[in-house]
Formats: sequence, C-alpha cells, structure tokens
Amino acid sequence: MPNQGLLVQAPSTPSHSNEGQVVTVKLAELATYEVNIRSFHPGKDFGLFGAFFEGDARSYSLKPSGLSGVAGTEVTSRIWHKFFINSAINEILFAQTESNDSGMANGEHVRYDGELKPRGGGPPSVKTEKGAVTTVVVEGKYAGENHAVYGSKTAKALTGKTFVPSLDVSYKITLTIDRVSKYIDIATHIKGDGFPNCEAFISDASGTAVFLGVHVRKGGAAWSLPGEGTYPMIESAIRLEIDDDGYFSGNLGNELRRKKVEQRPVGHATNNGVERLFLDVESERRTMEIYLLRVISRCPKRACCKMTYSSYFKWAVWAPAILLPLLFFVDTLLPPATPIGGWKQFFHIFILAFGVGAYLIFAFWASRVIDRKTEREVVRLACWAPVIFIPFYAAPWFLYGVIYLASGHLAGLRLMVEWVAYTPYLLVVGYFCSIVTVVVYQVIKRFFRQKL
Repeated sequence: MPNQGLLVQAPSTPSHSNEGQVVTVKLAELATYEVNIRSFHPGKDFGLFGAFFEGDARSYSLKPSGLSGVAGTEVTSRIWHKFFINSAINEILFAQTESNDSGMANGEHVRYDGELKPRGGGPPSVKTEKGAVTTVVVEGKYAGENHAVYGSKTAKALTGKTFVPSLDVSYKITLTIDRVSKYIDIATHIKGDGFPNCEAFISDASGTAVFLGVHVRKGGAAWSLPGEGTYPMIESAIRLEIDDDGYFSGNLGNELRRKKVEQRPVGHATNNGVERLFLDVESERRTMEIYLLRVISRCPKRACCKMTYSSYFKWAVWAPAILLPLLFFVDTLLPPATPIGGWKQFFHIFILAFGVGAYLIFAFWASRVIDRKTEREVVRLACWAPVIFIPFYAAPWFLYGVIYLASGHLAGLRLMVEWVAYTPYLLVVGYFCSIVTVVVYQVIKRFFRQKL
C-alpha cells in the first residue's frame, strides 16, 4: 500500500522499571495476651450425688478470677487457670492455677493452700514460628481434688495422695498472628472429665476479653471425674481482627463454622454476642453427636453388642438386690430362727445397716445410667460403684435421723451420722463385688469374644 505510515511510536519500557519497588508495610505489634480456662459449677450446690458441696452459682462469665475473700475477685471457680503469652519473646510470662474455697453452706470451708492447691502441670509449653505470620502453640493441663470431702486433707497430708478423684483438664491453643492483614486465628482444643462446666477466654492488654469456647457439663461428679479426662469439651476456631498495637479491634469471625459447616465467607459479630455464638456452636456439636449415636444405634451388630455388655452389668447390679432379701428371709425362718425385736429393729438392721432399701434405689438408678454409657464408661463406673453408692447409703440414715429427731428423740442426732461407722465395711464388701464383677466380665470378653 503506497500510503503506509506509522500510527504511533514510543520508547520501550526500560528494563530497570520491571524490577518493582520496595513498599514499606507496617506490621502489627506482637503483643501480650492473657488466657483463662476455668472449671465451675453453675448451681448453688452439687446436689445429692455431689454431697451438697457448694457450687459457684453463676453462668459463663468474662469477669476476673481471684482467691476467695480477696478484693477484685468477681467470680469463683472450682479450679481456675490463667497464663500470659508474650508473642514477641515467645514466652509464658506468668501462669497461675488456683481453687476457690469449698465446703458446705454455713459450714467449714477448705482453703486450697500449700499441698492442697490444684496442680498446674508446670508452665505451659510454647512452640513458635516467627515472621510476618507468627504461630504460637501453647499446651498445658491442670488438675485438683475436692479436699472438703471428709478425710481427704488427712490422706493428702499423710500420703501425698487422696482417695477423691481429680478434676482433669488439658488444652492446646494455637494462635496464628497475621501481622500484615492484622488478624489472629485461634484454634482451641480442650479435653477433660466432662464435669463440671468449663469456659475459656482470651484478653488483650487493654482488658478486652473474648470467649474461646464453653462446655456444658455431662454426668455427675461421682462417675464423671474418675478416669484420665479425655472427653472433648471445647473445640473452636475463631478469627479476631487486631489493630497496629495488637489489640482486639472488636470484630470476630467464626472460622469453625465458615470452614466446616456452612462454607461461607467470614462473618463478624461484636464481642457482646460472643457467648451466644459459642452456645450455638456447642449446640451444633451436640446435635451432631446425637445424630451419629442414632446412626450407630441402627447397626444391628452394634446394638447387639451394647445389649450384651449392658445386660451383664445390669444383672451384676441387680444380683445383690435379689440375693440380700432372700438371705435375710432364709436366715429368719430356718432353724435356729433369728428373732426380730419389732419393726424398729428390723428397719435399723436390714433396711439401714445392710442398706437394702438404699441398694434397691441404687440399682434402679444404675440400670438407667448403664443404658446411656459406652462399654468403657460402664467398666469405669463399676470400679467406682462402692464410692458412688455411699450417698445412696447415707441418705436413709440421715432422713430417718431427722424424722426421729423431729419426734422428740435426741437419738436422731446419732442416727444422722451413724452410717459413717459402717462405711469401711461397705467399701470392703463393695470393692470385693466390683473386682469380681469386672474380672468375670474381662474373662468372658476374652474367651467368649463373639458374645460381647
């Protein structure tokens, strides 16, 4: 084409301009954070199976813990454990594990000093990875016993141990601090006995506190505390926005729900709604557990196995309830006949001293509990059955003493505490029966595995 021409002309981009430019980004500060993990009972007391020891009479709270009777203590806990993480130097600056006083209402209370203090398992261990995205992993545990139980303090002083089962909690908390995007991802894993309630929260240096998770108790003290404390109580993952100083800026994202439940972008909630959020998460988790249990229960093989071990332990529980009255009946009728000096003597010897009435109630209760427990939990309960039976045994004595006292007989005071004298015999016989029951079960399970 004769009229061809250049439309536009410009110099090419210099090669040195393709190397990019250094941009200064202000990283968020690596701050210090306080973590609290607390085990508490929401009721005023623990009820019959907790021997009516005082509880904490509160709900979940972000208020500070402290020693009983000390200024600034706003809430109490059976055990409270806190530590400070300095993410700049990768250290736990301070760790503290304490128990608030325990005892009966209007009675003597135990102060947990010296050897009675709960155990914190030493300073929590810390693992870190430094950089623009800093990861801090903290692992630890705590445990303690109720030394308000009669004889526990003495046993602890003499032997260094106690017969009271310990409250056990272990935890692993991972903080991933993105100093560029300015947020912290916190994954919390807390295991324990499942009893009592548990709560965990984190606070920044300004005092802003956010829940990491809460747990609603399961079971009761007598049958939940024995064991290694491996029940998953809190599983959560949250994202907290931070400012340049590392302080919480007020927004919270539920990472667990975003990644595992709804697969949606991070949502935000103000700190005022955090407790409601975690209660919703706990409800979702429990709903999933119930669904899985229902699915498992539809399996014929699993149902059969459950019926087998539950039936065995039910028979073991009901055997004494059937044999004891028969033995007393035979002992009364066969020569030489045992004379009965009136209904009071009969009630005092057979119903109270031998605990026939209490054992019938215990057998009904145990049968219901066995249906709701796994095989491992039932075996563990069988080992603790004599101790669990003590409140059942003591209740008729106490009630009979109160009625006797109300009718004008001072002997009722003696009856209210007379059951303590029979406790050693009760434990000896009870543990003999428990050991035989568990050993026979293990033998049957070993040699007749197809039946269990």
